[in-house]
Amino acid sequence: MNVRLAGYLVAAALLCLSASACSSDEVVGAGVVGNPPVLDSIDAPDTVTEQNGQFLITVSLRYHDPDGFPVTKVRFRVASAGLDITQDIPNASATANGATVGIAIDGSAPKQTYQYTLNVIDSRGAESAPVTKEITLQ
Repeated sequence: MNVRLAGYLVAAALLCLSASACSSDEVVGAGVVGNPPVLDSIDAPDTVTEQNGQFLITVSLRYHDPDGFPVTKVRFRVASAGLDITQDIPNASATANGATVGIAIDGSAPKQTYQYTLNVIDSRGAESAPVTKEITLQ
């Protein structure tokens, strides 16, 4: 599938969700602990239907950083379409543990199933392991 989905991307918006307590930066020996953030869960639809000229994919993420660093970015990739977007998480802090990502795709995008990956990035640039999901545009 070599689809140019990137040309159909209209907008991506991030909204911070509720926060929970996380530890502050932990120091071990002479340096800061080097663990990447962890993407705990993704809540996303399997199928979206075109409405008002677009497909709106709303994805809720839950995450944490074992070292207490703020998770500051979300990365969304559709390899088959050459799409790779990294967005800032507004109001990122060491206590925030979730975000909602809204991805709007133009309604003229090919109606088919796409495989995509999501991961989160902390303030040091450490990136979580990617999680792969599928979405069907219909």
